[in-house]
Amino acid sequence: MSDVKLKTCVLALALMLGTLPPAHAQSVFFDFKFGAFYPAELPGGLFPNVALHKSIDRDGVWQWDVGVGAGYYRRSNHDLVYVAPVSLGASAPAEEIDFTRKMTPLQIKLTMKISLIEMNLPSFPGTRSLAKSGMSSATSLQDLGFFVRPYAAYFKLTSEEENRVQERSVSRTYEDWGWGAESGIYLSTVNNVAVTISVLYNRATLQREEVEANDTDDAGLPIAKDVKLHGFGFFLSMGWGF
Repeated sequence: MSDVKLKTCVLALALMLGTLPPAHAQSVFFDFKFGAFYPAELPGGLFPNVALHKSIDRDGVWQWDVGVGAGYYRRSNHDLVYVAPVSLGASAPAEEIDFTRKMTPLQIKLTMKISLIEMNLPSFPGTRSLAKSGMSSATSLQDLGFFVRPYAAYFKLTSEEENRVQERSVSRTYEDWGWGAESGIYLSTVNNVAVTISVLYNRATLQREEVEANDTDDAGLPIAKDVKLHGFGFFLSMGWGF
């Protein structure tokens, strides 16, 4: 009997005795996502995210998990926008406004994974676990594939808006629900580390929080009552399972 056949027999025996359980994805997973987001009506910028995922189905070609997460966005810029006129009934002029905006969306996510490793394992009974264990002993790679992650998110944006010419400033809040989807590739290792590279599409229109008419004079301040966050993001993430 050759050395290869002997090693195969020993490996199969170990699997049957349970001394070498096949590797599998972690049931709970934490990840940190770093990248940039380019919304329609805000300047593009860094948009780090953190998330916690829980596996629903982690066996086979199709795998699922659910998760919750949060992101953080902060940018300062100036832009030419329409502002409320000083005189009642006059047309709205365009003036340069300084903006400082902060946003922390809360997200609910559903992830569907397509495992290329599982897809290419042999289909004969008893051979899949053997093949996965053999791969784990030869390489640190545990899984590799594609994923799609639709999500719903609640966005709350605080905006400091200042007209330096007219010496007017205001702090406003914009909020609403939005949705989006993320897609990319993932890989995980036997030491519980996973990496993803992805592209994200987001769609949301945040409505301005209204105040009583007598509480403020809007002359010289932006008249827009919503902020559109339709746009794309590009991300690299690293996570840990436990």
